Amino acid sequence: MNVDHENTELGTVAPAHESPGEMLKRAREAKKLSHIDVAKQLKLRVQWILDIENDHYTDASALIYVRGYLRAYARVVSVSPDEVMSVFDLMKFEEPFVARKAQLLPREEQFVMHQPVLSYTKSNSNKGLGKKIWGWIILIIVLLALTLAIMWWRSEHNLQNASRAGASPQVALPTAPQTSLR
Repeated sequence: MNVDHENTELGTVAPAHESPGEMLKRAREAKKLSHIDVAKQLKLRVQWILDIENDHYTDASALIYVRGYLRAYARVVSVSPDEVMSVFDLMKFEEPFVARKAQLLPREEQFVMHQPVLSYTKSNSNKGLGKKIWGWIILIIVLLALTLAIMWWRSEHNLQNASRAGASPQVALPTAPQTSLR
């Protein structure tokens, strides 16, 4: 058995044809981390860590999750994520995901899948228009209510002044005696 060796970031010797899971497992053991330690740091179940180390990726719902987990695991154990991903790509682990996706899509959608996506959303300029209209309506209602309140207060104030003026006794002022000069 002929095994080539190369150096990794940890300084340990690794076989050239090592799988991503084996690379990560060896690095984890070199750092003296348990499966539980790695699972806690990645916020994953321990079973996921075991599956990654055994290169068992078929339980993942999408390839993007597997790639993300591999990169995150590589960072935790101080291995180059690019190195792990290049080995992952060389070993063609993504093929089952591509095949599964092709089976799930109807024949017509497989061809549409590679065409550019067109946006059918409304333009951003119309999004704020509704808020502006409601803002003006509320402002008008508040001003109208304020105007009515002031008018009511003034009418009440005027009525009170008028009733006070009508209820107060009028005092007759003495008139000056009329004297005639003739």
